[in-house]
Amino acid sequence: MSRNVPFAQLTHLKIKTIAHATGPMADRSFDAIVVEGLDTVEIQDVDSNAGQDFTDVAGVNLQVASYGDALEAGGFDFVGPPLEGFNYARAAQPDGQGWRNVGNTRNGAAYTVSYLADGGISEFEFVWGSNGPKRSDGAVRGWDIAFSASSAVVPLPAGVLLALSGFGALGVLQAWKRRRSA
Repeated sequence: MSRNVPFAQLTHLKIKTIAHATGPMADRSFDAIVVEGLDTVEIQDVDSNAGQDFTDVAGVNLQVASYGDALEAGGFDFVGPPLEGFNYARAAQPDGQGWRNVGNTRNGAAYTVSYLADGGISEFEFVWGSNGPKRSDGAVRGWDIAFSASSAVVPLPAGVLLALSGFGALGVLQAWKRRRSA
């Protein structure tokens, strides 16, 4: 899943897995189903732009499994995080003088934070925004969410369908992302 947003804006999403055809789209009372075998949820592209003093910030209400080499635990500098109960990641300040030396590296492992899904989840919440003096310049920022599942738990046909549905959604969102940034 990908999304581009003006980075002065804070995005808060709740992602819930539901059974196919469980009700009309207007019905918001869907029953969540657990995606078995889901090991991690990754937030990719937590970085900046070279020469600009800001960092993307990602927060998820799951436990952190690992931070990419260029990331640190940290959220927003304003008083209190936007939402309690989230574990945040942002680009580390390599020179201690702000984020001006952090580049824009799309989906590089160094700019990816992984969260534990503990073998299966039915929903999680995700917060995305930016931090630093240049956070309100109006540039468009992007992020990607990736899921990792154990093939031993998710049978091959279901795993293939899960991957294909993810790739299909990713393709639609990538096309939307390109149109928005043009």
